[in-house]
Amino acid sequence: MFKYISDGELIPAGRPFTDRDGIKHPANWLERALPWELEAAGIKKYDDPEPIDYRFASGYDSDGNPVWRPIEQVKPAFENETRVKANTLLHPTDWMVIREADNGTPLDSSVKAWRESIRVACGNKLNKIAEFNSTAQIAAYAKTASYLTWPEL
Repeated sequence: MFKYISDGELIPAGRPFTDRDGIKHPANWLERALPWELEAAGIKKYDDPEPIDYRFASGYDSDGNPVWRPIEQVKPAFENETRVKANTLLHPTDWMVIREADNGTPLDSSVKAWRESIRVACGNKLNKIAEFNSTAQIAAYAKTASYLTWPEL
């Protein structure tokens, strides 16, 4: 999607409109117009901003910059989200641990190692989050492969 602006006013795509020179354009004109035609009509085409991640920001300011949420709210919530993710990954094999404790059926060593690697990965992610002192840093970290990647069984 794009937004089109003429003389500071937003022109909705898919609707007929009249440009600054009084020329009437059909509903599909913006999508079909060539760059020089848009320029001649005084219309600028802008890409939509990146979708906001409401875990970290409440919206955009007038300059298009994110309005970050307070770090003292974001950090504990993001740490909890990380713990929940780790627990969600561990949950399907919890029954194996219980079975081992209950009747002595041994837990496969690869599952034990994987479960430990999940706990270590979670700890590493939490330590990294603790180092950050701004919401922008946490938001950037949340998109990285090092945060998004977890050990696989």
